[in-house]
Amino acid sequence: MLGFHYLKNRSLTDLTGLTPSDGSFIVGDGGKWVAESGATARTSIGLGTGNSPAFTGLDLTGITDGYIPYLATGALAASPIFTDGTNIGIGDPAPGYRVEITGDDTYFALHNSANEDTLGGRESRIIFRGHQSGGEESSLGQIEGSHDGGGDNQCGKMIFSTNGGSGLVQRFEMDSQNNFIVHGSLAVDSGATVPTFLAASGATTGANYITSSTTGGIFKAGIESSTGAAVFPGTSAYSIVIGTNLAYSFHVVTNNSVKATINSDGDTTLYRALTCGSNSTIQGSLMLWDGAGGNTPGYIAVGSPNGTVWYIFVEDDGTVKLHNAVPTANADGGAIGDQTD
Repeated sequence: MLGFHYLKNRSLTDLTGLTPSDGSFIVGDGGKWVAESGATARTSIGLGTGNSPAFTGLDLTGITDGYIPYLATGALAASPIFTDGTNIGIGDPAPGYRVEITGDDTYFALHNSANEDTLGGRESRIIFRGHQSGGEESSLGQIEGSHDGGGDNQCGKMIFSTNGGSGLVQRFEMDSQNNFIVHGSLAVDSGATVPTFLAASGATTGANYITSSTTGGIFKAGIESSTGAAVFPGTSAYSIVIGTNLAYSFHVVTNNSVKATINSDGDTTLYRALTCGSNSTIQGSLMLWDGAGGNTPGYIAVGSPNGTVWYIFVEDDGTVKLHNAVPTANADGGAIGDQTD
């Protein structure tokens, strides 16, 4: 009993006799409790005497080199995020880029958690930035996904912007109604391959249109879906059609009525008057050449009130003649009226 009380009192005496200095550790020196600090304390706990102790041979169970750990069921485990100190790989132990995602479903989502229905709201952006030679930092381009319209719905649109020298500007966008909107000119160039441009069929027009706003209205150009004809429609009807519609390769339509046609043989038909030149300003002319090596004359066909067609032509000696069929020789028909100069 006396020995036990002696040892207990001795330990308490050692502890109460220590000075509680800031930064001190209480350690045993083999015979008693002592307070140590600085290099002495570091030596006692095995860290060496330096002010910057290094840990060597420290391993964490369940962690693979290069992988960022996470806490799983009470223990540390390797996450799918890997880094070699420069690049970061998700599911990739050897990333070749600053960030590389590898896997069967490599989806990347930007989630805007704001509850809003405004036009352009719920936006998420990918911004491309860079440095100039002087170190100035700027945004070069941007891809944005946002809400289209102003209702409580799922409609969205994509906007692509680039920097023209004074900040990001929208260049083109695709809205929720399949409209592709270009803010500027559109150049289609695919090198040696012939470029193509496809426009969706309109619900009421039955044609594929390229539309451009112009002063005083809308300019359209497109392809007639049923015939393959190229059309340039005006405000109320087609103005020009090029293609196979009505068996013509070219025809002009105004107010829903054909006014002129050129068929696949080159024959031209005008459904109204033909005026050549301008009164007192431009001299008008109309040239009708001969054919068949100079053996058949050019002619003008004129319909009579009862529907009979007569053909007017000029003989080699200048005689104006009339014939009841297409003239094929000088001897056809007869002279018209007084032929004196």
